[in-house]
Formats: sequence, C-alpha cells, structure tokens
Amino acid sequence: LGLRHLFQELDGKTDSKTGWSGEIGKLLKTVSDMEVNSDYKAINLGDMIHLPKDIEDQLSTDQSLLYKRVQAVRSGYLPRDVALRTGGSLVHSRWLTFASELCMLWMSKHGLTGALFERLETVVTYIVSVYAPLWFEIKAQHSWIHGPRHVIKHLQCLRLQSSEVQRILIPYLKTSSWYAHSEAILQTMLSSSDQGERAFAVEKILKIRGRDLFGKSGPRYRKLPKMNVESTTLVDLIDWRRAHEPVLTLKLTKEEIANFKIQPMQVPYFPGHTQAIERAVKEA
Repeated sequence: LGLRHLFQELDGKTDSKTGWSGEIGKLLKTVSDMEVNSDYKAINLGDMIHLPKDIEDQLSTDQSLLYKRVQAVRSGYLPRDVALRTGGSLVHSRWLTFASELCMLWMSKHGLTGALFERLETVVTYIVSVYAPLWFEIKAQHSWIHGPRHVIKHLQCLRLQSSEVQRILIPYLKTSSWYAHSEAILQTMLSSSDQGERAFAVEKILKIRGRDLFGKSGPRYRKLPKMNVESTTLVDLIDWRRAHEPVLTLKLTKEEIANFKIQPMQVPYFPGHTQAIERAVKEA
C-alpha cells in the first residue's frame, strides 16, 4: 500500500466520514465532470509492462481502465474511447480505482498550480512508474515463486523516484516485504533457470544444515532479515547470517538437494497473493 502512504504524506489522511482531507483528494469525486486537457504532460519514467493478450483479456473493467489510462499518461496521448470511460466507485478500500482516477485527474483541466500541482505530479509519477508496473507484472507472474523477484523489481522502481518519495516509502517496504525472507529467496533460487542462483541456494542450504541429515522442522525464528535497498540480485538482497531452509526441502537428503545444481526444483503452484491470505495476515 505504498500509494496510500505516499498520498497521505503529501495530501493528508483519509476519513471514513468526510473522505479525503487534502485539496487533491477532494477533487477526485469530480474528475468525471472535468474537461480533458489535450496538452497534459506525459510522464514516462521507467518501463511499463506490456501484458500478453490473454492476460489483458482477463482484466476486470477497472483493471483494464487503469492499464489504458497509465499507458495514456506515459505516451501523452489519451484515446477518445478511454477518455469517455468512467471508473468504478471511489472508496478507500479500492486503491486501484483510486490510482486510475488520479491518472485521469492528471489528464484533465484540474486547475492545480504551484505546490499542489507538483504533489499531484509526484503521486502520478509513482503510479505510472512503480504502482502500475508492479501491479500488472504481479498479475502476469503471480506464482509464489516470483515473489522475491517482485521485491527486487519494487526496489529498482523506487530508486527511480525522488529522494523524498524514497524517504517516505522505503521504510514501509523494509517492514512489509515478506518475500524477502531467506526461505522464500532460497526456494525461488532452487526453482530458477539460472544455474548460478541454484548453486548459491544449494550451498547455503547445506551450510544451514551443517552435520544434520535433514532440515529442522520445528518452530523457527520468523523475522525479516535486514534488506539491502540497493540490491539488484537475489543474492545481495538480504543479510544471510540468520537464514532458514525452505520448508519444501526439509525432508530431502543432501544428495537430492545437491542435484538442484543440475536441474531446477519443481514445486507446486500457489498464487503469491489472494484475498484469503490478506485476511489471514490481518487476523494475525
């Protein structure tokens, strides 16, 4: 929810009764009534993922609208059919719709100037270069095995942002990126097509085991390792001194684990994020 934290920092907190408290937030409910600005500034920082046709066809109405509005912001051209479409209900729990409306606000004659204009530009820049690319990349690559790579991608995108945006958001990333845990990273490496990553994971797991024949399946220390926000690879993403072996390898012999240097480990598919998981985390 980096978008929420960033917007609240720049424009003010939300209230369940009055809605958005800041000047930009108050404009969102009137976006559909605004005239389109044909001369808006294009924002094309970083790369935008281009979804395969089969994935794009699976998008909901609001997801598809965000995808097309972000492309319009990045290109500087708003197609007429996209301009005429309206988004879904704007409520605090629907941040994707919120992001979509902010993009449309940017492409409309909103009347914001000075500091307010700069804040809007900062938020929309974050949406088109961090929030949306990550959202749609996770949509296209949603297996739990891709989780740690999404963390790397998140860091790469955040480093493109201003120092102020990084100051606001990196602390939240450090405390909420559970896919940066050693178990998740090692499992991703074992299933990688990269032989170097698999070799690193195998050696790390064998070192964790020491003289034990199998992994320890009892309760384990569950705390995020210190994350290197400058990392560009899984190897240098975390501090490995308190690493844990992945659950799926605990009952494998050392010989079986060593074989993953030659052939990637095959694992069952699980979605990396679902509403059920979100509710479980909230309950915990």
